[in-house]
Amino acid sequence: MADTSANREESLRCLGIAKTALASGDAEKAERLLRKACRLDAVDGCPEAKRLLEQLLSNSGSHGGQGGRQSNAQDDDGGARRRRTSSGSGHPERQFTEEQASGVARIRKAKDYYEILGVAKDATDDDLKRSYRKLALKFHPDKNKAPGAQEAFKAIGNAYSVLADPAKRQRYDMYGSEEEQQATRRHSNGRGYYYDDYSRGFEADVSPEEIFNMFFGGGFPTYEMRQRRARRHQRHDGGQAGEAAGRNVYSMLLQFAPIFLLMLMSVLSGLMHRDPWYSLSANNAYSDVRHTRHSKVPYYVKPNFRSEFTGNLGQLEAEIEDDFFHTLRVKCYRERSYKESMQFRAKYYHNKEAYAIASKLTTPHCDMLNRYGG
Repeated sequence: MADTSANREESLRCLGIAKTALASGDAEKAERLLRKACRLDAVDGCPEAKRLLEQLLSNSGSHGGQGGRQSNAQDDDGGARRRRTSSGSGHPERQFTEEQASGVARIRKAKDYYEILGVAKDATDDDLKRSYRKLALKFHPDKNKAPGAQEAFKAIGNAYSVLADPAKRQRYDMYGSEEEQQATRRHSNGRGYYYDDYSRGFEADVSPEEIFNMFFGGGFPTYEMRQRRARRHQRHDGGQAGEAAGRNVYSMLLQFAPIFLLMLMSVLSGLMHRDPWYSLSANNAYSDVRHTRHSKVPYYVKPNFRSEFTGNLGQLEAEIEDDFFHTLRVKCYRERSYKESMQFRAKYYHNKEAYAIASKLTTPHCDMLNRYGG
C-alpha cells in the first residue's frame, strides 16, 4: 500500500513537470513525463495525464487510432511510431520545425544588423548578398510558419538594405553602439531591439518584399495578398466594436472642437505656403536651369527665382545636392540589384544566353552617380 501511495505521488510530480514543459513548448519532454505518470499510477492510470497525452499526440498530427492511444498509453513502441508518422496526415496544428523556430529566436536576440545577417563587421558586398539570399529564402513567411517569421524576414531585408548602402552603413557604424545602449534600456524584457523595431532609425529606401523580388524575381506572390486579406478581416471584425466607441468619440470631439478648429486653421495656412524653390527635372513652371557651385548638379527654378529668392543660396544648393544624390543612389541600387538578380537566376539555371543578356543590362543612374562622384 505504501508503494502504491509513493508511486501515485511520483506520478503527480511527473504530471506537474509535464505541464511546465508543455507551457514552455517542450513537447518531447512533456510526452515522456506524461507516459511515466501513466505507468506509475497503477490505480486508475492518472486520467489527467492520459488526457494531456492524448491531446498532445492529437496536436502532433499522428496516425495512431484514438482507441489504441487511450488503452495503450504505456506502449513506448507505439508512441515512437506515432512520433514518426507523416506530417501530412490530418490537420497538424504546428506547421513549423524546431530549426525554423530557433532561427527566428536567433534573429530576435540579434544586437545589430551584422548579427542579423550573420556576417562580420568588415563583410564585403558579396558576403552580404550571399547571406541575404540564404536567410531571405529561409525566413520568407510563405516558407517559414514559425511565430515571428514575418518580423524576422523584415529585419533581414532592412539589415541588408542598410549595410549594402555605403552611406547608410557608415552612418550606422558610427551611431549604432549608442542606439543599442538606448534600446537595451528601453527593452528590459530580454528581446532584441532589432527584432521589435527592425528599422531602428535606419529605415530602408525599399521594402523587404521589394528587395526579395529584386533577388528572386517575385517567387512568392501570396505573401502580400495574404496580408491584404488579413487586414480586410481585421477591419470587418472591428466594425461592431467601432460603433460603440464611435459615440464616445463623437462627444469628445464636441468638447475639443475649438482646439481642432485652431489646428485646422494652422494646417490650412501651411498648405497655402509657397511652392518649392527648385525642381530636379524641368517642367512648365520650373524652366530655368542652374547648377550647384560645389558638384555642378543641374536643377531647375522658376523664371522669377533671382528676384524672389532671398535666402541662403549655399544652404539651398546643399539641400539640392542631398536630394539629387539620394535619388541617384536609390535608382542605382534598384538597377544594380535587378541586374545581379537576373545574373544569379541565369547562373543558377545554367542558362548562358540569359546570363549574357543580363550582363549587358545597363545601370545609367549608377554611371551618373559615378560621374558626379556621389
